[in-house]
Amino acid sequence: MRSLLPILALLTASTALAGFGAGPSTPDVAAPDVVRERLVSTNLPADEILLSLLPPERLLAVSSFARDPHISNVAALARRVGDVARPGNGDVERIVAMSPAAVVLFPFMRPESRELLARCHVPVISLPIAESLEAVEASVLGLGARVGEPEGARELVDEMRERLSDVDARAAERPSVLYFTRGYTAGRGTLIGELIERAGGRNAAAEAGVEGHARLDAEHILAIDPDYILLAPWRADARERSTSGDLAVTRDPLLIRTRAVRRGHVLFVPPSHLMSTSHFVARAVQDIARQLRHAEPRRRP
Repeated sequence: MRSLLPILALLTASTALAGFGAGPSTPDVAAPDVVRERLVSTNLPADEILLSLLPPERLLAVSSFARDPHISNVAALARRVGDVARPGNGDVERIVAMSPAAVVLFPFMRPESRELLARCHVPVISLPIAESLEAVEASVLGLGARVGEPEGARELVDEMRERLSDVDARAAERPSVLYFTRGYTAGRGTLIGELIERAGGRNAAAEAGVEGHARLDAEHILAIDPDYILLAPWRADARERSTSGDLAVTRDPLLIRTRAVRRGHVLFVPPSHLMSTSHFVARAVQDIARQLRHAEPRRRP
C-alpha cells in the first residue's frame, strides 16, 4: 500500500486552497467508459445498483449505510465487501490508497474531497440525484452501462416497471396523503410525491402549494388535515441511528386532532423502500398502495 503521508499533505493543501478561494478547482478525472471491478461506492443508491449487478468481490468498498438493514436493501451483500467508504468524514485519503479503478459519487460531495480525488488522478463516476422514477431508471441504466452490465440493468428496470404496473392506482376516490418525517414534508417535484401519486393517493403537500422538500409544523398539518400521514421512521446523524424517531407523531397533542391520526390512518413504509433512489423504490409504491387498499373506508368529517 502506498504511503499516506503525501496524500495527507495534499488533502491539507487542497483544503487550504478551498478555504482561501485560491485558483480554480481541479477537474474530475473521468473514469473509462466501462469499469468492471475495483470500484468504490460512496452512496447508498450506487451501493444498491452495483450490488444488484456485480459480485461483491468486484467492489473495494461501499458506503457505511449499505450494511445497515434498516435503510439498505443490500445489507447482506454489503457485508461481503471488504471495506467501507466514508468520504464525508475525511476518509478520502484511505479511498485513494485503495487504488480504485473508479469511485462512484454524488455531485454534492465535499469540494475538498473531490479536489483530492482529482489531484491524485482517481477516476470518478458521478451519479445524479434522482427526484423522479424516470430519473431512477436513468441512474440504473447509466451505472449499469458504466460497469459493463447493460442487460442486467435493463432487467432491474423491467422488474421495477413490473412492480409499478401491479399497483392499481385507478381508484375512483384518491385519498390525500401527507409525507412527514422529522419536521419535513415532500411537495411538488419530489420523488416521494410521485410515489404517493403512483400508489393511488394525492400528495397533500403539493396540493397545499409546497414545492420540493420543506419544513412543516403541526399547525400547517392541521390546516392540511390529510386523509393519511405517511412516515418513514428512520434517522441518522453523527451520533445515532434510530428507526423509531417519527413514531411520536401519532402521540402529538396537536396531530392527534387530524383525521389521519384519529382514525389510525398512519402509513408506515420501511425506510429501505421509501428512502431509496435505486430500483428498490418501486417496492415503496407497492407498500403505500397495499396499505391504502386495506385501510378502513374513509368517513366524511
